[in-house]
Amino acid sequence: MHFPLVSIGIPVYNGERFLKAAIESALGQTYPSKEIIVVDNGSIDQTAQIIKSYSQDIKAFFIDQRNVSKARNTILYESQGEWIQYLDADDFLDKEKIFNHFKEDQQCHEKIDVYFGSIIEEQWNESQDIAYIAPKDISFPDVFVRWYKRKNPNVGCCLFRKDFLIELGGWNENLLYGSEDNELYMRIFQHGFNCRSTPSAKIYYRANWSSTTFSKRHPLEVMRTEISLFDTMTNWLHQQKILNEERKNAACEAYYKVLKIIALKRPFEAISHYERINKEGLLPLAHWVKQNEKKFPYNILGFSGSSILRSKLSRLREIEKFIRKKIVSRP
Repeated sequence: MHFPLVSIGIPVYNGERFLKAAIESALGQTYPSKEIIVVDNGSIDQTAQIIKSYSQDIKAFFIDQRNVSKARNTILYESQGEWIQYLDADDFLDKEKIFNHFKEDQQCHEKIDVYFGSIIEEQWNESQDIAYIAPKDISFPDVFVRWYKRKNPNVGCCLFRKDFLIELGGWNENLLYGSEDNELYMRIFQHGFNCRSTPSAKIYYRANWSSTTFSKRHPLEVMRTEISLFDTMTNWLHQQKILNEERKNAACEAYYKVLKIIALKRPFEAISHYERINKEGLLPLAHWVKQNEKKFPYNILGFSGSSILRSKLSRLREIEKFIRKKIVSRP
């Protein structure tokens, strides 16, 4: 069995809680030909000290920018391996994760761009460190429908051929508010790729353990980025003449979910996007909403009226919550 060099890359920001476990899971891989690269995105906790304690076993880079795409590109371009395994600092690898990708694929003679493994999701209760574990679906129907539905594989469950990522242009460092995974998958699916499913290659993903993630603090910016990505993908599918009905429906559902979130804080911004999409005519968004949204107030007031109403109600709930907190805090 051939053992090409695999670079295991860990981008991290303030990851003191789980970083050691992530590094240990990388070092503990049964696969013999590997290097471990850790990139610190300007952490202000004990992350740097943890990284330095492994100085004999890993390559370390320290950058000032808090930009996960920058960190992932540092891993990509500083790595020596033929393959790249990304690992978020709060996740960890099964000890045979890398080995099993190649073990399952010994009979394949194609040039593979991406191996897809399995992800085991740990759902955390924020009040205590107790998790229950459930397998996460990685089946692949139409990849574009899956992309709109945000059912893309977790990056950590993948093993990427380095040359393929470089050919794509690496990670988009201009995305400041998340969605970098979705943007990369958009380019992968548009480009075309050879993949192989190797389900015995597993990664463990800790979900919902923190309420202070970057995307949770900037929900509007994240949703605006999502709208921009939807626009790019929809226009591309239309230009390629492959925007079929199934993909149109998936796109409408994706836009609608995001617009409802935006409408809670910025109803007129959401209405503007809604009207623009319908005017462009690539997607039957208004028709899709009419057919699929049966709940009040949408079924009575339509998207515009219900967006304004929900925004006002949301604001009233915030005021009520603020007043209650003030009353409780009184001596």
